[in-house]
Amino acid sequence: MHLKTLVAAAAVATLTSLGAAQGKQHYVPDSSPSTGGGNAWPFTTSGNAGPNWRYQFVIPAAQMPANPITITDIAFAPTSSSVFTATQCQVRMANTTVQTLQTTSCFDNVLGPTPTTVFNGPISFQLTANTWSPMGLQNSFTWDGASNLVVEIRYRSQTTLSRTIYTGAITRSWTNGWNANPDPYNSQCPEFAGTGSGPKVCFTYDDIRIVGSNTPQVGKTETMTLIADPAPGKPYQCASSLGLGPIQVDQRQLNLTPDNMMVASVFGQLPTVFQNYTGVLSARGRGTAMVNIPPFGFLVGIDIHNAFVVLDAGSPSGIEYISTTYTFKIAP
Repeated sequence: MHLKTLVAAAAVATLTSLGAAQGKQHYVPDSSPSTGGGNAWPFTTSGNAGPNWRYQFVIPAAQMPANPITITDIAFAPTSSSVFTATQCQVRMANTTVQTLQTTSCFDNVLGPTPTTVFNGPISFQLTANTWSPMGLQNSFTWDGASNLVVEIRYRSQTTLSRTIYTGAITRSWTNGWNANPDPYNSQCPEFAGTGSGPKVCFTYDDIRIVGSNTPQVGKTETMTLIADPAPGKPYQCASSLGLGPIQVDQRQLNLTPDNMMVASVFGQLPTVFQNYTGVLSARGRGTAMVNIPPFGFLVGIDIHNAFVVLDAGSPSGIEYISTTYTFKIAP
């Protein structure tokens, strides 16, 4: 399904990525999977904790990359080799303003209203001692480049005992069976919390973003660079809108609104304003799109939101990658 078809459908009824574990790696707080203390949680049936868990940890923005990224997988560093299995496992991620987790930090409040489910279902993944061991996520999550990142892991009927390397740089909270909780998986608030000892992690990510020239003045041209490292030579479609939507694209979100501006920019109805909105990325996965802002004073102060997708017939919805959203405000 091309973006034009998607937009046409969304305009009538308002409608994140593939879990391909290819791309760059970002480590928190360092790349060593063998240095640090060993913590039994979150992948354990330790003591009376039981096989059902709900566990969160928050990574400060300062521990993340300098730019927004699309996370496609997460890996942990176990201290012993085993296979982690659970009859039901769910992993969710969200951008958050929360910095420190406490027992009063109820799980859903930390996640916010629109967390992204990156894994949901039964799971079995290999934990290899002192080696980065990826979970194998089903969908991707776009970290916005400014917020803290919360990761939640909850599961039922887990059977494996394994310890993971931890770091004092990450705050965590959890609930399990220590207090005879009948269903920790659906607990609303944590029973335990700590300011450190969160798991060391390695994120696999794709650099799919749009960067503007920051010269959005009436009568001037705002030039936007499209960056898609894993998609050299692939076709792209750019779009602009007056709102941030989002538009749901299978398990992903395109943070634009299917309004008249988006229809005009995607369907080429204003070719002198929206230029190079359809094209093919270079051998480096780069492209350029431009907004020629008309010389009208009434446009001053308007926010324009911009994003692009990489098209691929074999991908869900015909869209392989969705970029972050770049917003500019029109100046005099």
